[in-house]
Amino acid sequence: INELNGTIATLESSIEAKDNEITVLNGEKKDLQDQLTTKTNELKTLNENLGKVTATASDVLNGKTILTSSGLITGSMTNSGSISQSLNAGGSYTIPKGYHDGTGKVTANTLSSQTSATAVASNILSGKTAWVNGSKITGTMANKSGTTVAASTVTESGDNTLISIPQAGYYDTNSKISVPIETIKNNVESLDDAPSIVVNKLYDNVTSSKEISFNCTVGDLIFINAQKNAGSTSSFTWSVTGGNIISEDGYNNSWLGRCALIIATSSKITITTNTDFNTYWIAYKIDSNVSFKSGSLIGNKVISSNSYNSIPCTEDDILIVFTQPNASYDTNLIVNNSILLAFNKGNVNNNAFGIFKMYGNTLTYSPVSGFANYSIVYKLIQ
Repeated sequence: INELNGTIATLESSIEAKDNEITVLNGEKKDLQDQLTTKTNELKTLNENLGKVTATASDVLNGKTILTSSGLITGSMTNSGSISQSLNAGGSYTIPKGYHDGTGKVTANTLSSQTSATAVASNILSGKTAWVNGSKITGTMANKSGTTVAASTVTESGDNTLISIPQAGYYDTNSKISVPIETIKNNVESLDDAPSIVVNKLYDNVTSSKEISFNCTVGDLIFINAQKNAGSTSSFTWSVTGGNIISEDGYNNSWLGRCALIIATSSKITITTNTDFNTYWIAYKIDSNVSFKSGSLIGNKVISSNSYNSIPCTEDDILIVFTQPNASYDTNLIVNNSILLAFNKGNVNNNAFGIFKMYGNTLTYSPVSGFANYSIVYKLIQ
């Protein structure tokens, strides 16, 4: 019995120990169950959060990875790092896709580097502005366009006359430099004996009347030109009262015209023609200190456009050069080896007429137009 009681006591002690172990294991089980519940909740939360991820590979730097609800994704975004660019005014720069680390810059180039120039204020018209090497400049150049200014000096240099521009500035094709005839005579040795010739216009009109008249003074030397702007090929004739024709000529075709030198014998000259077609008339009074030299018609012939006549003459000769086209087209008059003393260009059918003082021994002239021209040259004497 004692022996059995000892065995029972030992077994009861072992049962108590096992009960204690069971209690411990139950505690550990509970802990593990609590941990599993926590991890299950964490996993649920993680899955919920992964479902909220919207980034794709292009939203992630190249080589970097993210976890999404679809799994692990490797990024493809370019790493641009630090990019810098310089721009001129009005320029643009396209920013490349990718990641920028915040140290790149877009810089505007200096205005000076964009406005490299050499102009100064005096090179720019007054009131106009320009940017030069980063600075805004207002011009100071005088605008002389369309103005007439008096020459400052007139000097002789070999075969040339030098006329100095009096003021700095901008001059266009409508600008003119005026030089009095006396100034040229006083400063150019070869012209020290040039006559002071003035041409006064006595009549300038287009009319369909067969008769015109104008006032003058007895003894006046008058140059007359008449030119029809339409009509037949019949001769264009006229008669003059109040003056004596000392020389006349004209081009006789469908664009008929005539010119003449007349000495006035009364205070009024009347010219009557054989035609009533519209006719352009122009009459010039020539200064009384020169006269027509009888028989001195030194050139009259038809020449083609842009060809030149070379007519022998004497230095210091005073010549009238008259030209008219054989059709209603523009013409002009270019005379070399001479000083221009007076000039007029007609308004209809565009004849041209000038008085020249020669400084050479050959008259070279060209009536410029698109058609043949009839040209006449008269010599005047002092």
